[in-house]
Amino acid sequence: MSDLLHQPYRGKLISGLNQAPAMDHEGLSGIALSGSTVIAFADSHADEIGAAIAERFQSFGLSALSRLLKADNAGLMVEIL
Repeated sequence: MSDLLHQPYRGKLISGLNQAPAMDHEGLSGIALSGSTVIAFADSHADEIGAAIAERFQSFGLSALSRLLKADNAGLMVEIL
């Protein structure tokens, strides 16, 4: 997964951002900048991947934490009564 529209340019503003997508980790599908958040998509090893990404940013002196979120595969449900 690669964002060629804005991430390469904004990556210069956030230490470690341009190095994060190059991470090679089992289960990692891709990493992208989403607003002021870095989002990673993984199908396994999510805790390890989150910790590795946080460590990458911390090595540049940035405060970082990871949160594991599950996708909502049902989406919005409208019930008409």
